[in-house]
Amino acid sequence: VGGSILTRSSRATWTLWNETTGGDVRNFSWHDDAAVFSPTGELMLATDASSRSAVARLRNASTGEVLLKFADNASSTRVSAAFSPTGRYVLIVSCWYEWSIENYTSSMVTRDVSTGDVLLSSTYQGVVRSAAWSPTGDSLLTASDDGTAMLWNASTGEGLREFAGHARELNTAVFSP
Repeated sequence: VGGSILTRSSRATWTLWNETTGGDVRNFSWHDDAAVFSPTGELMLATDASSRSAVARLRNASTGEVLLKFADNASSTRVSAAFSPTGRYVLIVSCWYEWSIENYTSSMVTRDVSTGDVLLSSTYQGVVRSAAWSPTGDSLLTASDDGTAMLWNASTGEGLREFAGHARELNTAVFSP
């Protein structure tokens, strides 16, 4: 499916386009909020927090068929997802409000694409808005409402370095290639 572009309208219509011709290949009616392609372009990971549950769906990029469904938290308000550089793993970040501590908590879950098995699961106090894999696949990077970006070990979930000093919340943080 290389050379494809995926767009979403405000009416939840997704369109798969041919990058070369500009023609639409297929339309989908999903309620997912966002989607990312795997490095090969054969798979998509679509996320949905609108139903108040952290749902990510692994889809066939050509047909839109759901291959695996991941539901990691029953009351999430935000979901972000990324593929590892090899495409073997996905990182799903979800966020929810914990009334007992009157604060938001986010979880980062790494799963095997072929089985759906959880390989790593960790939590973070606060809202994590986005997450990315490093080009080498050994690190993760998150952007948070507390104005910090955090570098994590992708294998252990250990925090390696904090990038602080932003005056406001961060929406995204990315690695250079």
